[in-house]
This record gives sequence, structure tokens and C-alpha cells, in this order.
Amino acid sequence: MRKSLQEFCRDSFPELEDIRITDPESVSEGWESDVYAFDMKHGSQNDRAQREMILRVYPGNDACEKSNREFEGMKKLHSAGYPVPEVYAVSRNQSLHGKPFMIMERITGQGMWHVLSSSTRELQMQLLSEFCELEAGLHSLDWRILEDEDTMRFNDPLCFIDEYLDTGRNILKTFEVTGFKPTIRWLEERRHLVPCGNPCPVHLDFHPGNVIIRNDGKNFVIDWTQVSVSDFRFDLSWTMLLMSTHMDRKWRDLVLNEYRKHSDSPVNSIEYFEVFSCVKRLLSIVLSLNVGPEVLGMRPEAVAMMKQQMSAIGRVYSTLIELTGMEIPEIEKMLERYQS
Repeated sequence: MRKSLQEFCRDSFPELEDIRITDPESVSEGWESDVYAFDMKHGSQNDRAQREMILRVYPGNDACEKSNREFEGMKKLHSAGYPVPEVYAVSRNQSLHGKPFMIMERITGQGMWHVLSSSTRELQMQLLSEFCELEAGLHSLDWRILEDEDTMRFNDPLCFIDEYLDTGRNILKTFEVTGFKPTIRWLEERRHLVPCGNPCPVHLDFHPGNVIIRNDGKNFVIDWTQVSVSDFRFDLSWTMLLMSTHMDRKWRDLVLNEYRKHSDSPVNSIEYFEVFSCVKRLLSIVLSLNVGPEVLGMRPEAVAMMKQQMSAIGRVYSTLIELTGMEIPEIEKMLERYQS
């Protein structure tokens, strides 16, 4: 890997002299990408400089699309002044072990989720305020920083809902996950109640684990493989769901109330989007365990992580039942199998 990566760096930075890199060291923690840290040294013998770098290698069936989406999205967000690591290059005609990859700035610090879980109540509330300010700040950006041209479909206030519903229906048909059909119908029947009046950039996996607190205290948002333009409530409801099911139920309202303090947009009908987030979470788990994580662009190691988080997944299911009154046979069987 080192030799191929060094050649890629030399091609990507032709203005730098005598590039040498250290052996990439795995620092992977999440479900989606293989992540490595390495240093790139360059310059004359008497004037060597060093950059701390990250290599992200993308697995799965949609790896090329995902790597390009993340690279272009982060590049545009960085140019707009949003706090993301600087991205340097993405492989378009090369691969490492048959997979596309990207190199970017390495932020040295701690994940916000780790700090949150081990902090005093006072510090937790301070971090929550910073976190919600980051998320609301993303949603306040003009969506045109991500889209090169005006998109007529955004004139339809239900276009984002309908796109998600179309994706859900296609997944159910392709993988024959019939137990989710009643929840999809529940969402279809209520779609007219939740029009979107303000498209904006969204992350779609915005949680404290994707925020790094740099050693100087500045926060950076990472993991932008789903970046797009959509309704901010998809983002916010996902955040609320993950924090309330992985930490404590009280975090649902804490996040919502703190977000409202930092946002100028009214947060209406958020419960509808919470149902969307529950379905997204549960469907991804079922498909990964039954079909394989590769179909969703995840690492093979994601399956073991999912099994370890089955209690939190059970709380996601309880939230869905509370909001809709509906049960899903596939989830019942999965929880019975892995929680027993």
C-alpha cells in the first residue's frame, strides 16, 4: 500500500519536492470506510516539511460514487468556510486493493462523543451547544454551494420526501423486506403534512462521533459520504435518534431544544422525520446482517459492530413502535436472535 500511495501523492502534488510517506496506520472506527493515518514529508534535504494526512478507502458496491461525492462535497464546504478537514485528492483512475480512496488533512484531537460520555454535566451542555451550533450552521448555508445550477425539482416542496420514499420502495422490492411495507405506507399517507420550504446542505449522519475536537478546541465535522441537498429535518431527526438511543432518552429533547436556539428555521412535524430515521436505521441493519454490508457501502467489520450495538438498535425499534404503533416481523426476529 505504501508504494502505491506514495506514487499517488507524488502525482497529486507535482509542486512538492521529494515526497516520502510513512507507513499508513489503521485508525478505522466507523461502519463505512477504512481509515489510515500517515505523514507526508517533502522539500529539499535542508528544508523538509511535513503534512499529517488521512487516507480513506471506500468499500462496497457504490464506492466510486461515494468517494467522489464526499470529496466534492467537502471541497465545496471548506471553500464556504464550514469547518471540515481540507481534502487534497481523490482517486479517479487508481485504486488501493481494488478500492477507490481519498487523501485529506488529519485533524489531531478527540471525538466529541468520547468527550461527551466522560464529561461533567456542565461540560456536556457546553459541548451540546457547540454541536447544535455546528449542525444548525450547516443548515443555514445556501444549498447552491453544493449544486452548480438551479434545480427545478426543488420547487416541489415534497420532492425530498418522495425521493426517500422511492428509495425505500426500491429497497423493499429488491431485497424482499416485506415487513417494512406498513411503515412505508404510514409515511406515504402523511407526506402531504410535511412540505419542505427551505432546501439546505445536509450531512445525513450528523452525530458527535463525526465531530473531532482539535487539540486547540476547534470542532471539525467528518464523514461526508451522504452529503446532499435536502430537508434539514432528515438530518436533525437522525441526530436526535442516535443520541437518544446510544446515550439516554433525555438527549432527544436536549438536542431538539438546543438546536432551536441556534436555528432561525421553525422545526415542525419532527416526529414524522423521526419515523423516517427509525426506518432508515433498522432497514440498514437488517440488510447488512441478512444480505451483507457491502450492498450499503459498508465495511465487513460493520456487522460485528452492529451486533454489539443491538441494545441501542432495540431502542430504535421501541421508538418506531411508540411513534407509529407498528411492529416489523424482521426486526422482531433479529432482536430475538441477537439479544437472547
